[in-house]
This record gives sequence, C-alpha cells and structure tokens, in this order.
Amino acid sequence: MRGRSGWLAGRDESPTRPARHGAIGHRGTEARRKPNNSSCLGVSVAHFSVSRSPWDDVRHGLLALGAAAMFGLTIVASEKAPESYVKNMKDTNAEAAELRKSVEVKNYDASAQHAATLKTLFANTLSFWENRKTDDAVGFAKAGIQAATDLETAAKAKNEEGVTASAKALNATCKSCHDAHRERLPDGSSAIK
Repeated sequence: MRGRSGWLAGRDESPTRPARHGAIGHRGTEARRKPNNSSCLGVSVAHFSVSRSPWDDVRHGLLALGAAAMFGLTIVASEKAPESYVKNMKDTNAEAAELRKSVEVKNYDASAQHAATLKTLFANTLSFWENRKTDDAVGFAKAGIQAATDLETAAKAKNEEGVTASAKALNATCKSCHDAHRERLPDGSSAIK
C-alpha cells in the first residue's frame, strides 16, 4: 500500500480487494474500486453496488413527486392576470402618462384631475391584492394611493415642488410593484408573478 492509510488509501490497491477507508457493504454488498486510471486528483474513491429494495422505488417515487410539485409551484407562480385587472392596469398606465404630460407643462388643474383618477385606480389595485393576500403588493397600492393624494393636494395648491416629489413617488411605487409582481411574456403581454 506504499505507506498510505485511512481514507487516503493508495491508488494501487487491488481491484478485488475492498477499499480500506471505511467502505463497509450494506446487507452483504461489496465495495468496488474505480479502475486505477480513473482517480480524481490522485485520491481514489470507493463505489458501492447496493441491492435495491422495494422501498428504494417508493423513495425515488416520492422524490420525483416532490420535484414535480416544486416545478408545478413554479409554473403556478406566474399566471395570466384576470381581464378586469389587465383593464385596471392599462387604465392606470394611460392615466399616469397623461399625468406626466400635465406635470411637465405645469397644468395643475389637469394634474389634480389625473391624480384623483389614479387614486380610484389604485384603490381597485389595492382591492385586487388584498383578495390575493399579497402583503408587499398591498403596501405598494397603499403607497400609490398616498402619492396620488399628495399629488392632488399639491396640484390644487399649485405647489410645484410638492407635485414633482409626489409624481416621483408615484412612479417609484409603480416600478417597485411591477418589478416584484409583473413578468413580461414573449408575446408582449404580462403575467403576475
């Protein structure tokens, strides 16, 4: 054995002799060695041939079932949004685009009107996520309602700084929720994550 002992047994052991590094067969099975020319990093590893029992099939079946369940949960995690929610999101996007135009040209009356409409749309969004019991999305919707309320108040007061800050907060809320819960599909549509 050339001076090596324990788990670092030498590569030149006889292929018919069991490995000396604790390789004890299970239920009468024997340890088989890798051929001498197939060692990895100079350390030989014992390979076992273990007889299969009926429980092995059950175990493998359960493992496969568990993997299928995990894969299934991944597939279910992204789903098509209901048509009512898609319409609400499209309306929210259109209203937000109009709001941006109003804010850019400092049309405070139009900005206040768009902010009021966005409050209603965010309330619909809040209801959708509350029904799904998705806490972070509920928080995003509440933040959207608050930003729209603040923007409406600032626009009615013709407070340019308040309008700008509230518009940024509103856009950040939309982006945060979309990053967390919207998945773009190859056909250009969206799914809920």
